[in-house]
Amino acid sequence: MALPPLPVPSLETLRAALPPSLAPFTAPSALESLVAELASPKTADALEPLFRFLYARAESTAATSAAASAATADAATSDADADAGHVAVDPCSSCESWLSAWWLDAAYLAFRAPLVVNSNYAFVFDVPLTDGPYRRAAALMLATRDLARGWHEDKVIPGENGSNCTAAYPRLFNSCRLPAPGSDVLHAASTALYHVVVWAHGHPYVVELGRDGGDVASLASTLVAVVDDAAARTDTAGLGVLCALPRDEWLEASTIVDADGYRVLQDALFELVLEADAPAAGAHAELVASALTTTDGWLDKTLSWLVYANGALALNGEHSGVDGMPMLLVTRAAVARALESEASAADPQAVAPPFARLDLVGAAAESLAARTASARAWLDTYLAASLDVAVLRFDEFGKDHIKAVARISPDAFCQAAIQAAYYALHGTAAPTYESVTTRRFAAGRTETLRAASPQMVAFVESLVRGDATPDELEAKARTAAEQHSALARAAASGAGVDRLLLGLQRAGAALELSLPHALVCDATAAASTWALSTSQVTDPVASAAFGPVVDRGFGVCYGVRRSGLVFNITSQGSARGSDAPSAAAFASSLDAMLQRVWAVFARDDAKL
Repeated sequence: MALPPLPVPSLETLRAALPPSLAPFTAPSALESLVAELASPKTADALEPLFRFLYARAESTAATSAAASAATADAATSDADADAGHVAVDPCSSCESWLSAWWLDAAYLAFRAPLVVNSNYAFVFDVPLTDGPYRRAAALMLATRDLARGWHEDKVIPGENGSNCTAAYPRLFNSCRLPAPGSDVLHAASTALYHVVVWAHGHPYVVELGRDGGDVASLASTLVAVVDDAAARTDTAGLGVLCALPRDEWLEASTIVDADGYRVLQDALFELVLEADAPAAGAHAELVASALTTTDGWLDKTLSWLVYANGALALNGEHSGVDGMPMLLVTRAAVARALESEASAADPQAVAPPFARLDLVGAAAESLAARTASARAWLDTYLAASLDVAVLRFDEFGKDHIKAVARISPDAFCQAAIQAAYYALHGTAAPTYESVTTRRFAAGRTETLRAASPQMVAFVESLVRGDATPDELEAKARTAAEQHSALARAAASGAGVDRLLLGLQRAGAALELSLPHALVCDATAAASTWALSTSQVTDPVASAAFGPVVDRGFGVCYGVRRSGLVFNITSQGSARGSDAPSAAAFASSLDAMLQRVWAVFARDDAKL
């Protein structure tokens, strides 16, 4: 089923949506001037050629995508006729939108800061710990391989029903980001390959899984042999730390990487890192921090599984090609299958798959030790300055109670508490980014929900200051929640502000035209400086995390489970300064504000 093209938001949408998002952070007189400028015929005249450019681009990309999709379907039909078999077609395999290439470049590939903390994200999984990692790792490898084969051959992903764009999946498997001048390149193999790169003690190995078959016990024995071999090596380990350098420095350092070995790594189905550490049960922040900052593998690989010595599971995801939800659908299915099969009886006929050392440095091995030592020293200092992690597991209520008692959107409830936590610590509201999926459209990815609406800020201020009666406070809360839901619907329908602003900037650059002052003024820039960067990723087993996006800001990824809430919180480390609240301070404030927001709605029984 072909999905509709991503729409270009209109000038009317921009005029209606931008000023309210600036209001909490802009002086009234400046806001009045900005509104007048946006409404003026002069601004409409200045924007008219830019919108015309965007509409033409949207029409062109839609037509090109439709033609490419039809050609793919015709080729698949011919192949099926020739083979008297079934060839699945992904309707999104060739889809593009007016935005997709610009967003890929601006948000990811042109980003020159280190991927670690700043771009890559992490998932951690609530799984029972074991007395060793090998069977779990083997089961996970086979389960992920089977899911990849299901995509390659049948275009099937558990949880996908055809209503969302699937363009991310060809970028999830057999893919890798490559450093390049100015803007990186996203590489994806042109055919399905079923080898996996396994890292142990900082050394890479290749394990060929094959298209199907395989036995957990025999593959586990291969992984044991990999670890034994790696432990006995004396050559320099830890080449992957170079991927954590700023992108231009990594580009320069990448000249030492052997081309043949590098291509094997790029084309690998995914990679799996056998981590030597064993985070204790309940050490949630430790596991999140490890998953966000690991350099024991290759940060440029799209999917890097992390299996710890006690069976703890996490992953590190390179963000440029794949957002959180497609990654979640694949990996939660893989984890579920792995947990079911990890204790399966050994097949006496199975043969342990061979492994081979992967040479990534070749003749440059002599210079590797100095390069990795220098990169490691830099990274240790950088991470100490750049990342602080706290986890709040809130078990007093969850989605079911919020919907039954508060009768508002659970997402709006969580956003109210998050923004109140920030207000309580800083005495002011924060520009707040919340990602909303636009995958209902061809090549759709995300749009920004500017969650610090005037209605939400008014509620948060009254909640923290205590200057409203209970009835007034509940009325403000419901108004804020209703507005939040309306903004979420608008963003999901492609009627947001931020991707349009990017498009207008790119159109202006192409036409050599300047944008109106209202779109580039200090007020607009300040309200787009996301002191709170947030996203909801809800799953019974998995939770996600990412770093803060501005100095002294916070990254808050949260899950709304049926009977509890999970918040993975990040802030800068020492770079935030001694006067700025830590991630732990934010978690403590958030815990208190969840209780206070709950009390607004459950006045007769504030405690469950």
